[in-house]
Parts: sequence; C-alpha cells; structure tokens
Amino acid sequence: IITGRGEDIACHPDLPIIGKQIRFALQQATQLIAVSDEIGERMARLGADPARTAILDNLVVRRS
Repeated sequence: IITGRGEDIACHPDLPIIGKQIRFALQQATQLIAVSDEIGERMARLGADPARTAILDNLVVRRS
C-alpha cells in the first residue's frame, strides 16, 4: 500500500532518480491512498491505477 500525501507526489517525481523510483512503485502497488482528488489525479498521471486508488480527503472521514 502506498500513500500519496502531497510533496512526495507533487514535487519529488520531477527529481531524476527518486522520480523514477516513485513512478515504478506507483505502477506496482496493489493499493494506493491519496489525501485529495488532486493527489490521486497526479498519482494516476505517474502510472498509478485509479481503480486501486482510494481518496481519503486528508485522511479524515467526513460525515454527511
């Protein structure tokens, strides 16, 4: 399980070595967690499977 929280997905993938590692990990992950829709979309652009990605808005469950 990989969790995308912000800078790790928004900034680090642009770095040559760690970016390659992040993309590989996202592509291989069986399940992913994103803390916002935007982070989930960025993860998908980096190769994460959207069907395996749960969006947990800042890891807070909101009640209706």
